[in-house]
Amino acid sequence: LNEMFRQSDEKSVWYIDHNEGRYIMNKDVFGSAFQIKDSIYKIDWKLSNESRIIAGYNCRKAVGKIMDSVYVFAFYTDEITIPGGPCTIHGLPGMILGMTIPRLYASWIATKVTPSNKMTIDPIAENKMVFTPVNAKETLAEKTKDWMDSSDPESNKWLTMMIWNVLL
Repeated sequence: LNEMFRQSDEKSVWYIDHNEGRYIMNKDVFGSAFQIKDSIYKIDWKLSNESRIIAGYNCRKAVGKIMDSVYVFAFYTDEITIPGGPCTIHGLPGMILGMTIPRLYASWIATKVTPSNKMTIDPIAENKMVFTPVNAKETLAEKTKDWMDSSDPESNKWLTMMIWNVLL
């Protein structure tokens, strides 16, 4: 299942407008294209003195919490002053180049940084669904009903992890 998440994320595109406090992402979810739109959420970060080099940049460690109880360990560089990073993780005084979310068994590490001037995200085909945090569980439960039992606690655990992964 984690390999399926990884392959889907390679097709995903995120656009975060920090001035407006909103994000849009085009995301592949089990072979279906979704566009997700929402306001960016606040992440409570605690900075540490630990550091490392990632993709040639000096990075400093920070620990944040999302969705009330999910910890994010990030390394950011203030050499790139954009407060963004992988997925929808943001809010540090520089670009996040390395990130781990233990509860999702997931890590992202930049290997190369390529500047771009693209300021918009291309819309997906009109027949594709707009996915929101409100309809996330219902939509994923419907897409996985043939291979997951919603009454099974283990299936519900995986469904919750899928929701977090999709909304990142």
